[in-house]
Amino acid sequence: MIAKGKSIAHTSNAINYAIEKHKAELLDKHSLIGSTGREVEAEFKMCQNLNGRCENNTLSFVLSPEISEGKALLDNQLRSIAKDFLERMDLSRHQAIILKHQDKAHTHLHIYANRIGFDGKAYKDKFISKRAQDRAHEIAKDRGLTSARDVKDLNLENTKDIRKEIERRMDAVLQHKPKNFGDFKDLCQASKLDIKETINPKTKKLQGYRIEFQGHNFKASELGKKKIKKEVKGKLVAKSVAKFAIPQLEIAFKAAAKDLGRGLSM
Repeated sequence: MIAKGKSIAHTSNAINYAIEKHKAELLDKHSLIGSTGREVEAEFKMCQNLNGRCENNTLSFVLSPEISEGKALLDNQLRSIAKDFLERMDLSRHQAIILKHQDKAHTHLHIYANRIGFDGKAYKDKFISKRAQDRAHEIAKDRGLTSARDVKDLNLENTKDIRKEIERRMDAVLQHKPKNFGDFKDLCQASKLDIKETINPKTKKLQGYRIEFQGHNFKASELGKKKIKKEVKGKLVAKSVAKFAIPQLEIAFKAAAKDLGRGLSM
């Protein structure tokens, strides 16, 4: 089961879109009378008007069971999962509407909850998507369902040989002793390894790397890494350089850190 979560401001539009989507079905409501986006938004505002400081005052969640398991789950089971999820997220006393989608043979739930409680207090949405995924993992394990982490672990197990081949090719690349990160990337390219930097679009910080090889795409963390923070040109901007568990890779990424320290544009 995969979960996503975020806080939004466009309550009516989001709910109407979810309701009007093909094969959408209203499964459940908590402390609500209305069923349309406009009606739900109006009822949400009764609490939201108690807190004028909060702008993104609706919480939007998507719960997606594994495809074959989603097909087998009955509506009462999906309602139970949604109720369990809201309870574990400490949202059981908040207004909420639960919708089921079955588009593309993939059953999943959309949950919209009022971020503002009946006491006028705003629910803290820090790391909301991460917390949603953690709760979905717990629910999946308790109910004998497949969680996103199970799938990830299985994928890593099935790609052991691929990752060993990446290590072998990295060994060969680093025997050429690249002088900087640019040389390292060029040598990797010649060895059919594609190194891609991950840049945070908001902060413009370099926060990691991905390696592509023979149709497989790995995060640096899937090969093991630590972060090295670097201050560039005296500015308080942290640059993260991936440090792989594969010992030989450390040399290349230290070169990248050195380049960043000189202010070299990536």
